[in-house]
Amino acid sequence: MTFSLNNRQLARLSGSACLLALLVAARVPLAAAQDAATPAAPPRLTEQLLDPNETPLARSAGPKSLLPPVRGQQRSVTPPPFEDADQPEVFFPSGQAAPLPPLEPAQDLAARPGEEGTGIEVARLSTVADEGLGLIGPVEGGLSPMLWSGSRRLTIEDGLASLAPPPPSPALGYLYRRLLISRGEMPQGASGGRSILGLKLEALHAAGFARETTRLASLLPNGDLTVETAAPAARAALARREVEDACSYLTHLPAEGGPGDTYAQFALELGTLCQARAGLEMAALLSVDLVREFAPGDTAFVALATRAAGGPSLDVPNDEVFTGLHLALSEEASVPLPADIADRAEPALLAPLASDASLDWDSRLRIAEMAAARALIGPLDLADIYRQASVAGATDNNPRASAFAVALDAPDQVTRLGAIAAAYAETPVGDWPATLPAFTGSLQAIAPNMAHADNAVFMTEALALLGDAARADGWIGIVAASAPAQTARLETLVRIAARGQSAFVAPWNPDIALKSIDVRLQGGDTNAKWLTAFEIQTLAALGYPVPQVVWAQFDDREMPGIRLEDSALRALRVAAEGRRAGEAALAALNSVSVLEQGGDIGMAGPWALTPGSLAAIMTALSRSGLEDDARRIAVEALIARAHGAGAP
Repeated sequence: MTFSLNNRQLARLSGSACLLALLVAARVPLAAAQDAATPAAPPRLTEQLLDPNETPLARSAGPKSLLPPVRGQQRSVTPPPFEDADQPEVFFPSGQAAPLPPLEPAQDLAARPGEEGTGIEVARLSTVADEGLGLIGPVEGGLSPMLWSGSRRLTIEDGLASLAPPPPSPALGYLYRRLLISRGEMPQGASGGRSILGLKLEALHAAGFARETTRLASLLPNGDLTVETAAPAARAALARREVEDACSYLTHLPAEGGPGDTYAQFALELGTLCQARAGLEMAALLSVDLVREFAPGDTAFVALATRAAGGPSLDVPNDEVFTGLHLALSEEASVPLPADIADRAEPALLAPLASDASLDWDSRLRIAEMAAARALIGPLDLADIYRQASVAGATDNNPRASAFAVALDAPDQVTRLGAIAAAYAETPVGDWPATLPAFTGSLQAIAPNMAHADNAVFMTEALALLGDAARADGWIGIVAASAPAQTARLETLVRIAARGQSAFVAPWNPDIALKSIDVRLQGGDTNAKWLTAFEIQTLAALGYPVPQVVWAQFDDREMPGIRLEDSALRALRVAAEGRRAGEAALAALNSVSVLEQGGDIGMAGPWALTPGSLAAIMTALSRSGLEDDARRIAVEALIARAHGAGAP
């Protein structure tokens, strides 16, 4: 059984009542006596019921379809139908029958000499989309156009197909986004038949990059859109409240399919929204019935779609993921957003909801920080939301927003830094990478001096997280005088954050480093040993020489934390040996996207790994030309470890 609707199904679903219910999907021609100059008024339901024989549905014979056929489905020349066989007529979205797209005629070529009785059937191939399309190049911050050089196409297809949203880590989110929107030639070779562009669009939308999804899909000519590219583009348009654009993708979605066909289900659900939006309430209600029959489970959709179509006010469940489709239906039905929207919103909704003035400020601030943690909004966007909250006087329940308000009005740097440092003393360290960049201007304006000695450690860590290793380096002297026990750790942090030679940190010397390690491990502190192992393995991954004797003290199998699967470690090693940037990024992102934290998959960041597993990621990225990304990920992990995140 499929989503197509024939005469027998119409009779079974609702008899004559459902037959009349579809009458609003048809446009009844105006009476011949009506004055041509008078604007045509839309026919009312009562008028259609008086003369149902004049509707396109009543005049047609044979099977009916609520959705249009898909051009992408017409991929081969089909034999002509049997004589007198009925062809389905389409009654969506305007009620008029839509002709099937033309098929390319085949040509029969004459047999070649010596091959009597043989022939070759030739048909013109459809346009092939440029799967190397992208939004940015190296000048705009994108990855190298040679990103996929040396890779097998099948390997890239498998990697993109298994790609899941990364954990809340701006460094990983930044790498994820750049990988998927960078321009570059795609690899050649054997293929699994999957659209690489479609896989990239699916991955972008799943991670929440709705704006990038719609922009990348818009680069394709309309005729080159397929189901795989149109579906994520339509979902992203819904998340961005661009419902008209989402409905325009309907003709590229499947017109029929079984209950397990997710594309067909989405086409029917999106069609329901578009019918309700166009005022075709009865057709929308019939579509809701079809969704409920063929794809049970999404009770929130059924309730919201029924309301949007003018049906009864069904209760909307509060235990399902809230999607862009739910958002569009809620607005169509004038249903307020749920109070717990921050806990249930899919990632693609986070950036739009952060700017939604209908939400209370506590929810908006929380959503904005969640979006920043996934690199869905930038530091300036988060800073602007903090500023708006301070103007509205709504910063009491958010220490970062309160500190931002103080930083705007503080008369001196001591007060400003004190407010920021106090806010981050009560902020979970996992939230630092996402929220600290909003304070970039304030932090960079504070010069290192002994007046700020109490906050010198915080300033060094904060500037390293911001990628400003030069300024972080300047605070090492203050740390050495005010917190000497932290000096070795922060010197290593600055060394990892900076590519160039430090002005205050001594050049790397393996022998001196070995003595420093011995001093740090004298107390037998398990956490100190763990953190030191992280530092040493990360430095080795970045190319710093490390004495062999050190490794005997840091057996990765004895270290607490999550150890990557052997298959993930193998993929990272292969990418590192081949120095293939695309494969290295895919392997790194895939390895961390499956990690669990508190029972939630994809929530544990690189700080939850064992030192050896983190070093494997660093090695693959740095050897493949992605050293800056490796350093950002390492700095996030090391600061989180230093403050106890993921500690045993």
